[in-house]
Amino acid sequence: MGACASSGGMFDNYAVVLDDPLGQRVTAHALLEHGDRAGGIARLESALLGYQERAEWLHAWQVATELVQAEPKAIGRYQSRVEVASQMKDTPRLCESYAELGDAF
Repeated sequence: MGACASSGGMFDNYAVVLDDPLGQRVTAHALLEHGDRAGGIARLESALLGYQERAEWLHAWQVATELVQAEPKAIGRYQSRVEVASQMKDTPRLCESYAELGDAF
């Protein structure tokens, strides 16, 4: 079983398994809904890393997209989507990601 961490703040009663990207993602959405933007983004970053480590590229793409939506001015978020699309070997997504990266500049 993976290590656990408190999600912080109002979610102190809930433990999140650190190697569970879905749990990280669900917690991220709850934190974002309750106004903890920094905590939500941190959990989304953890989920993205977890999906990348597992080579679950479709889920990684979805989380990378959520991070772009959460921080539309952060160039690194767009770069992450390019990297994930490249790993997916998905030409349409790769083209879309590069176009959005260019627009973000």
